[in-house]
Amino acid sequence: MHQFVPAWRNKYRKTHRVLGRVYMVCVVIASVAALFAATFSIDGFPAQIAFYLLTGAWLYSLVQAYRTIRKGQVQLHRIWMIRNYALSFAAVVLRLFLLVGLALRSQYDWLSFEDVYTTSVWGSILVSAGVAEWFVVQRTLKPLARSRPRSTGAQERTAATRGKEEPATV
Repeated sequence: MHQFVPAWRNKYRKTHRVLGRVYMVCVVIASVAALFAATFSIDGFPAQIAFYLLTGAWLYSLVQAYRTIRKGQVQLHRIWMIRNYALSFAAVVLRLFLLVGLALRSQYDWLSFEDVYTTSVWGSILVSAGVAEWFVVQRTLKPLARSRPRSTGAQERTAATRGKEEPATV
């Protein structure tokens, strides 16, 4: 979690890099385990697909984070790492959703465990990814957009068309 604290990250840059490499190795190992678990899961095809997609997104966001930092694109690296950590946290969210779903199941007899589990799996992935994207937009992209000088499209179009006549309509 210290990785997200700018003062700590800037002060301990070397430690940040070492922890980042350790994290990458852990995610790769966990992804192999996740693919194995999804392949031999007895939780049903929809849950298997969700776990395959989660693992793919997890690895993809990790590779993108690595590629962007190697190119010196620190802001993009942060964005990809926010996404990656959120996908890592989907496992925790899954357990919370399962607790809620099982509590609901005790009150609604028609709810099967498979329904609760599959819904919890997909919900945990979607909520985790959604929160990450909200965080990226609200905390990363909006401040960047506010700090840049704005020019309106109307001003640019007016300047570009100045001196040109409007085409005649028939």
